[in-house]
Amino acid sequence: EAAEALRGVVERSPRSSEGGEALRALGGLGDRLLDGPDSAEASMAYRAVLAAGIVDDDAVYSNLALAAYRMGRKSEAIDVLQQGLARMPGSARLHLRAGRLLGEAGRRDEAEREYRRAIELDGASSEAAQAREALARLAP
Repeated sequence: EAAEALRGVVERSPRSSEGGEALRALGGLGDRLLDGPDSAEASMAYRAVLAAGIVDDDAVYSNLALAAYRMGRKSEAIDVLQQGLARMPGSARLHLRAGRLLGEAGRRDEAEREYRRAIELDGASSEAAQAREALARLAP
C-alpha cells in the first residue's frame, strides 16, 4: 500500500522535491524487499524508479536485474543490465554483473568482453578484482 502511494507521487511529479523523496523511498523499499523473499515486489519498486526516468544510480539497474534473476527470468535480467549500460556505459558494476549473467547463459565471448570492460573502467575496484577472477575461470 505504501509502495503504491509512493509510485503515485512519482508518477504525478517525479521532478518535484516530493517526487525525489518518493523515488529515494521506493529505491530503499526495493533494497529491503530484495534482501527478503519477495523479488517480485522489489522488481516493482525498482521499475517505478526507472519509469520516472531520473536514474543516476547503477544500483537500481543492478538490483532490478538481480530480482529478475531470482525469479528465474535470466533473459530479462540481461536485458535490464543492457538498458542500464546504455544509460551508464561507465559502470563497472553493471559490466561485471552482465559478464556473470552472460557467462551463465553460455555467451562466453560477450561475458569476457563485459569483464574486460569492468577492469578497464576501474582496475582498482572490487568489481575489477571479481572480473579478473571470472576471466581466469573462463580461460580454456
